Amino acid sequence: MPTQIRSSVLIVFRTYIENEVPEVLRIMSKKGRPRFFSRNKFLFRNIAKDRIKRLFSLAEQKLRADPDLSREYVSIAIRIGTRCRVRIPSNWKWRICKGCNTLLSPGLNCTVRIRSNRQAHLVIRCLYCGRISRRNVNRTPLVPVQ
Repeated sequence: MPTQIRSSVLIVFRTYIENEVPEVLRIMSKKGRPRFFSRNKFLFRNIAKDRIKRLFSLAEQKLRADPDLSREYVSIAIRIGTRCRVRIPSNWKWRICKGCNTLLSPGLNCTVRIRSNRQAHLVIRCLYCGRISRRNVNRTPLVPVQ
């Protein structure tokens, strides 16, 4: 392995998750792309999914105590997902602010409102950067009781 690693993701892997790193380091090349991706595709993606889940759980634990560390965990998980072509799970994806990579928690660092202009939707506003995201709310029609 060369002395200088160009990928900051691998360096962060070493500092935060020391016990589980060697498998990822063997698969990754110095440019951040997998060397033998066709042979190790499923192993590679499974390792990346596990890392992403672990980083999100760590970010949720550290959210109140150290928000900057939590934000760093989320940004690392996003970089791993883009580098390894793995989707971030949908239950975590809507909780990320796309402006500052903060894990959003209603009442702590974001506000959530329900609006009914045109179509019902949630308005989620990050209190760190002020970015607003909207999510549609599916209304179920009321069925008359017979």
